[in-house]
Amino acid sequence: GPGPTKEEFAQGDYLHYTLRDKLHIVDTSYSGESGVREAVSKSSDYLREIRMVEEQKLIQKLMSEVSREDSRAVYGERQVREALAKNMVELLLISEELDLIEVSIKCQNCGYEEKFTIRQEEMQAEIPKRLAEKCPQCQNQTLSLASSEMLIDVLISEAGRVGAKVELISPEHEEGEMFKRAFQGIAGFLRHRGGF
Repeated sequence: GPGPTKEEFAQGDYLHYTLRDKLHIVDTSYSGESGVREAVSKSSDYLREIRMVEEQKLIQKLMSEVSREDSRAVYGERQVREALAKNMVELLLISEELDLIEVSIKCQNCGYEEKFTIRQEEMQAEIPKRLAEKCPQCQNQTLSLASSEMLIDVLISEAGRVGAKVELISPEHEEGEMFKRAFQGIAGFLRHRGGF
């Protein structure tokens, strides 16, 4: 709220000394629920900075793990999805700007189904080309688009099924941009050392 009580509390001997450095004071015009909303709104830059530091630490940990011989890190779409399927991923890292789409094409004649991943900007050119091909199984020209879903949503769903935690990484800082480029925006930490 607008009163001086918060400063008195922060300067007094009410908190453990390790918490005093973590205290962030924001002046608000209101108290109660409206004051909480205003405090969160005014603290958005501060909170964003804290989140950015957490993301940077995760990417630094990933870099450290990748360089180890008995690494707990896995990266790249295929490797991460294999590890997820085997319930080996403890923590999944995904770039917020992952622009891949998982597409499923199905043959209406024999039921053959194929899934593949493409970039969002390739959809309009690639899908009609794929649908014009003959079915690899029955050789009929009866392929149709069964589904298309953002890969980020597919990965979050797969992680949820196996109980893996998910962290979205913003590309708005150097480590996040490097993660997007070097690891294609997909990586994970395995539950145990030594691969899967």
